[in-house]
Amino acid sequence: MIVFHRALLSARLEDVEAFYRGLGRAVERLNSSPREELLDTGWDVAVELFFPGLAPENLEPEARARVEEALGGIHIPLFPEPSPVPRETFAEVSAWAQGKGYLAGVVNYDRVMASVGP
Repeated sequence: MIVFHRALLSARLEDVEAFYRGLGRAVERLNSSPREELLDTGWDVAVELFFPGLAPENLEPEARARVEEALGGIHIPLFPEPSPVPRETFAEVSAWAQGKGYLAGVVNYDRVMASVGP
């Protein structure tokens, strides 16, 4: 869920719409790319994340095998297309937030939702 303050939407609507277009393209690319391509693309980042300080090009065969095994265990989900939060989800999250004391009162879906993007 991505939340923007109404003042930001008023002042920079074109930027927010461009953000959503970019997010939509990224989701489309991620969801349509083969797993191997995603792992190849993210190899350096994954090595640094899971094996800080190691340079992939300098790995010994045994270390490279451990890295490849770790990468094999990474689940790559299908990402949802950017869209407004469904009313039911909004109601559930609002009820949870109220129960935790994070909200001072009832939040009206129609009053706070802005439809931008796709």
